[in-house]
Amino acid sequence: MDEAFLAATFKGADVVYTMIPDNLQVSNYTDYITQIAQTYANALAAAGVSQLVNLSSNGAHLKEGAGPISSMFYDEAIFNNMDGLVVKHLRPASFYINYYNSIPLIRNTGMMGSNYPGTTKLLLTHPLDIADAAFEEITGPFSSNKIRFVASDEKTGTEVARILGNAIGKPDLKWVEFTNEQFIGGLLQSGHLSKHAAEGLAEMGIALGNGRITEEFYKNKPVLSKRKFEEFAIEFAKVYHQA
Repeated sequence: MDEAFLAATFKGADVVYTMIPDNLQVSNYTDYITQIAQTYANALAAAGVSQLVNLSSNGAHLKEGAGPISSMFYDEAIFNNMDGLVVKHLRPASFYINYYNSIPLIRNTGMMGSNYPGTTKLLLTHPLDIADAAFEEITGPFSSNKIRFVASDEKTGTEVARILGNAIGKPDLKWVEFTNEQFIGGLLQSGHLSKHAAEGLAEMGIALGNGRITEEFYKNKPVLSKRKFEEFAIEFAKVYHQA
């Protein structure tokens, strides 16, 4: 990432919006996150930016034990420690569109799942609801650092499988709880992730299953956003049948 280019781009901006591009092939996700966040921070300081909206993640309060999500703890800390910067962190729940990654599994095995049980309550978010929240924070007043949680719906894994199954014409689609070893092995088999990333996602699944990732959300529970999971299921079905 080109720090000089970013500084020139940010120069004169009233507000900057930052997000970390995902990369699950890196050998150390925390190092990757902190390096990009620090580059952003250096560019913001060089450009004299005083107002920032930063896309973080639900669970970013966890310094460790939540895989890639714990890396966002350090992302937030870098911006929080900058002098003269007011930052609003958006902490969205898991994206609906992440379930597109389940399409090959559904096609090949007739099931979907993760390394946590189907009874686990999941917080889920439509990306457009995140965009709405970002717009509100970018255009709203900046008085002090702030955290805003964003979620569109709450479903269990079993409910997710039922809703998506009905939408794609597979009403018997089941949610299956995999062991950590099965889960990691399946991710590595795809060839798109590093071993570090696969193990981190397994750790994240454990933290979802025991509720650690969602604990701060429920302490500060906001009104859920408007786009519900049943609506997304229609979008999912279109992608599934085109794939």
